[in-house]
Amino acid sequence: HGAAVEEQPAVGARAILQVFRSMQKMPGEIRVGHTFTMGRDKGCSVPLDWDGVSRHHLTIQALESPDEAIRWFILSHGTNGTFVNGKKIADSSQCALKDGDVIGLGKGRIVKVDGRIEEKELLYQFVFRNPFENNSSYVPPQNGRVYTTPASSQDDDKGEINFPCK
Repeated sequence: HGAAVEEQPAVGARAILQVFRSMQKMPGEIRVGHTFTMGRDKGCSVPLDWDGVSRHHLTIQALESPDEAIRWFILSHGTNGTFVNGKKIADSSQCALKDGDVIGLGKGRIVKVDGRIEEKELLYQFVFRNPFENNSSYVPPQNGRVYTTPASSQDDDKGEINFPCK
């Protein structure tokens, strides 16, 4: 057996979350930098306004493997649960993301890990889009402008919300 090879943060990586359902007014797309957070804390890349979301509910991070492939992962920190394609992921566990995966947050406290939740119970839903993944069907909007969201770090890889101009 070979030694385990660690992946490193992928600094220039970008992906997109398409907003499918939201309890708050939110533009249609969110650009995701190499490290991205969601939660009630105002320092998160995208602060969410619902008490069923933890202060630091989830992190999405791009990691670069030794073969220089960029892989995206989601890490759940929320007690109400984080769901990928309707299936609850364990708190403090890492789940690989691929283009088209649906990330959900909602009333999932009583759902067991790997259990499923009804879509109507999800109060936030986002479709993860990786335009650089092979066979990605993502097409960027024609007329978009970028709004940089608040973030606690001082680096230039803060989350950005991208939405069509009217």
